Amino acid sequence: MNGIKLIVNVYLCSTLIIGTVLKLDGQNLVPNPGFEVVTSCPVVSGQIDLAAPWQSENLTPDLYHRCAQNTAIQPPRLEVFCTYLEPHQGDGFAGMVVYGPVREYLKAPLLESLKKGQQYFIRFWVAIDDNCIQGIPNVNSSGIGLGFGNEASLYGAVVENNSGILRDTSGWVEITGCYTAEGNESHVYIGNFRSNGSTMIEYDQEGSVYEDYMYVDDIEVIPFDPLPDTIWQCQDQIMLNGSFQDFPVRWQDGGYSSTFQVDSPGLIQVTAETEHCLLTDESHVLNGIPDAVPSTGAICPGNSITLEAPVAESYLWQDGNINRIRSVTNAGFYTVSFQTGCGTFDLTFEIEEHTCDCSIFIPNVFSPNGDGLNDDLKVSMNCKVSYTIVSFSVFDRWGQEIFRTQTPETTPWNGASAPGVYVYRLEYLVGNQSPPHVKFGDITIVK
Repeated sequence: MNGIKLIVNVYLCSTLIIGTVLKLDGQNLVPNPGFEVVTSCPVVSGQIDLAAPWQSENLTPDLYHRCAQNTAIQPPRLEVFCTYLEPHQGDGFAGMVVYGPVREYLKAPLLESLKKGQQYFIRFWVAIDDNCIQGIPNVNSSGIGLGFGNEASLYGAVVENNSGILRDTSGWVEITGCYTAEGNESHVYIGNFRSNGSTMIEYDQEGSVYEDYMYVDDIEVIPFDPLPDTIWQCQDQIMLNGSFQDFPVRWQDGGYSSTFQVDSPGLIQVTAETEHCLLTDESHVLNGIPDAVPSTGAICPGNSITLEAPVAESYLWQDGNINRIRSVTNAGFYTVSFQTGCGTFDLTFEIEEHTCDCSIFIPNVFSPNGDGLNDDLKVSMNCKVSYTIVSFSVFDRWGQEIFRTQTPETTPWNGASAPGVYVYRLEYLVGNQSPPHVKFGDITIVK
């Protein structure tokens, strides 16, 4: 048989069943988010470190807890405070000065550092402290936010109160937002990150000192990652679950539903529409059972040919090679065993040696940045006999075809894709020889 022969053996049955619903639940990365767990009950103010791993970043933020014997650090009651406030839920919360001559801040290590490019949903609850002491101004401000950093320093605020001055004395106010991580943020910070001059305030009387105090509870930093990065499509339908925090969920087809049925390979995208921002996640659905359709190819004396196995999780060729793509210089049979989420398969390439009279040049790097130099990927054919290009295709790392032409010498690829490594496939006929020759190779886009 000429060319490349595909022989498929299945050793492992599909692990997905019809109707399977795939969902990854997002974990709150903030430890002890409601200040419920304490190493001991607070005795005096300024003991936020008892709600480990929370600690003060500046001065002495306070821990309020139902277990306290001191009424000054129990949840506020009107007979002791000017404010009546229950915890948002549970038994504890924190308090701090957010405006005035001094500032207080909280910080805690996250359960895991944030991942570069990952989107996170952020939510926390705040309540104001009402001052009724005669002669002292009652100050309300806008100043509260959440930021990230490392143990030693704050990188910056990422979600702040943008609703203006907080005046609601009846309970807790929700602050939410979204954040795309820079990567390696390991600590969460709470406080007012604006200067006094940039913080909106109001007060009921003149005074020598203007100070605002707020309470904070139930702090959440949750990755939006409801979908697996990769899903193997076997012979079954797959049901994806993109639900997140009771927000409306929209799929790439425009439909709103918590679930989405996948019938064929491709890119799946889901968006959660929160009150103030959009969170997006995507999954690549890959064909887990290779198509048993032979491809043709041949090797020229003294040259090499590239063999490419389907996208899979692991590969093992008969000579011990473990790469998906490899080059060979000799005719013969080459068998690769590869595993997907649907099973283990064998793929055998039968390579024959042909007399070839073409010299082909395809650059392996080009820079489509509009500077007029190396902006296109051009194929140069130098053949001593007549030839016909059957097709020239470019594939991304998922094996999806993103460009195809029959005239790559006059219709070059413009590289309108993200920087990275791509694979090309050139199929051509030389003279009257059959089957067509096939050439594979890598292309790197640099911008």
